Amino acid sequence: MIVLRVRGNMCVRCCVMMFFLLATASFALAAEFDLDMKVRKLDGEPGTLRAFVGKGKWTLVMFWETTCSICKQQEPEYARLHLEHKDKDLEVVGVAIDGSEYVDLIQSYVQKNGLPYPNLVTDKPEIREKFLAATGEPFRGTPTFLLFAPKGELKAAQPGMLPATSVEAYIASQSSNP
Repeated sequence: MIVLRVRGNMCVRCCVMMFFLLATASFALAAEFDLDMKVRKLDGEPGTLRAFVGKGKWTLVMFWETTCSICKQQEPEYARLHLEHKDKDLEVVGVAIDGSEYVDLIQSYVQKNGLPYPNLVTDKPEIREKFLAATGEPFRGTPTFLLFAPKGELKAAQPGMLPATSVEAYIASQSSNP
């Protein structure tokens, strides 16, 4: 377990299960995640997660909402993670779960907040079904993270706040342990 210290006057204790260690991950993975789940690109065209996962890099999928304050708080951290690693070993992909009817709002949000990683849109019932099938646990809300290995295997699922440094540490540990 990692205990995070938060700067400022807030007295916050945040324990994050070592999501990157499957033996102690928040959820035991029940099955593969359906990479063909229904998503839309920000231009409104249909897409899939398969277009991003299993392409020789780690892929961190972050499910988020435009109204999620924790998501907004973590945006700079994941923007940095994506920009520092996208040409090497990791790509971040955002999936807004506000619903496909809000694609214009989501597109505006992404532009306004300067999110540099690819973003897609899906509906809450879609992610609830796919998450439950893959983890055996209900989808709890946003943010929620899925980490896929370079060949596309789902390695971990983590609901709630997750420090980008934990993701980097896990990927570094896997590089030294083939």
